[in-house]
Amino acid sequence: MILVIKKIFTFNSKIFQVKPSAKNRPQDLSSMNRSVFKSHVREVRRKNMASEEDNAWMKLKFNLLSMFEYPIGAYYYLAYILSRKRPLPRYKEIHQGIFPILGSQCSIGLLSDWASYTSESIRTGNKLKEHACDITIHMGDIYYVGSREDVLLNFGEAGAWPWGKKASFAIPGNHEYFSSAAGFYEELLPKMGLTSGEQIWKQESGFFCLENDYWRIIGLDTGYHSVGKQIIKKTLGQDARLDDYLLKWLKEVVKPFAPGDNRGIILLTHHQPKSAFESPYEKIVEQLAPILGNKRPFIWLWGHEHRLAFYGTNTQKDSMLHFGRCIGHGGMPVALGNSVKLDAPDLESGQQQSLVFHDQRSNPKHEELKTLSNQVLGYNGYATIELDHQQAILRYYDDESRDALATETWEINTDNGDMTGAIDINESALSFFQNAVPADAVTIQNH
Repeated sequence: MILVIKKIFTFNSKIFQVKPSAKNRPQDLSSMNRSVFKSHVREVRRKNMASEEDNAWMKLKFNLLSMFEYPIGAYYYLAYILSRKRPLPRYKEIHQGIFPILGSQCSIGLLSDWASYTSESIRTGNKLKEHACDITIHMGDIYYVGSREDVLLNFGEAGAWPWGKKASFAIPGNHEYFSSAAGFYEELLPKMGLTSGEQIWKQESGFFCLENDYWRIIGLDTGYHSVGKQIIKKTLGQDARLDDYLLKWLKEVVKPFAPGDNRGIILLTHHQPKSAFESPYEKIVEQLAPILGNKRPFIWLWGHEHRLAFYGTNTQKDSMLHFGRCIGHGGMPVALGNSVKLDAPDLESGQQQSLVFHDQRSNPKHEELKTLSNQVLGYNGYATIELDHQQAILRYYDDESRDALATETWEINTDNGDMTGAIDINESALSFFQNAVPADAVTIQNH
């Protein structure tokens, strides 16, 4: 049956060509939810979107096809539902997913929820490219469904992905798995890894550890279980838990905070362990708490929510002492709702009361969209990490200014594992939550 449906919907390849000129529109992206079905429909809509370069016949053809975007999208969704979930790829190379950052100095660029092929993502990617980072990392979500076409649009020759001078890496989000992660594993990962002289260290799965004598940057795949094996669980009730094999790799290969290893840790995931705006993925915290403990602090950056937000840590409320930063504003529209003010944080949940500040500015470049659909959009952006021996300097940028919105400086004492931080922010651009002060984002609270 599936072959018959496929035959019906397999039109001339020119109809479903990847058309770099037809960028995704903010109004399509900002109004969508995380439904797998709707993501497939939007994928079809993007493929059938006429561009200014198309002739009249092509525009008519695309407009006619757009009338069938729901049945065509339903076909691709059905194909996804009936497909077998691939086993989580394992590392076969001798390095086992641990990549040495050569030397004690290194610059790293971070983008999350970036691969949306919009004018905003292209501008943000080009801005990060100006930093000429040694390593760049995409922290998940290739829109709409992480297909091969989506990967090529964003990371191919026509895309704006800022390849690192020495390496690029990627961890998957939920959208990569909306197409069973075929694009992520078959098109993107072969391009990812570290080059050292004539030696190439390949990234073979959606997780990794970068390390030098002072710091470890650990990227984990929270997308694999953000969709399920059974039909009923394809879009509902997923906890984004870490796979058993990944946990074993973390405990037995990486061994974070092992006795005598006092290096600082910067953790990267796609899904959020805490949030003042959406439900957190508490299963991830539950799984990592026995491994990372609550004796030593670390920095945790994530995406999934399309905003920039900073969280502190509290010894009485957090099972792990992590200073959290949401940087999911890489390329997707930062929707602020019908007004500039974001949804109020949930005050009843102790897990969510450590919000310190966030960016809720309305971007005047999107005033036309506000007039058309009453949508208010904020600023996209990215982050950089500069490792310099014991210091790690993290800077957070929007896609307009050359100056950082926030700069935090951390120093690790490799004799005892103590980590101290300081932060400098642009207070005119960022909004504080209640009576919070900048220091709350870098110091452990006891109340």
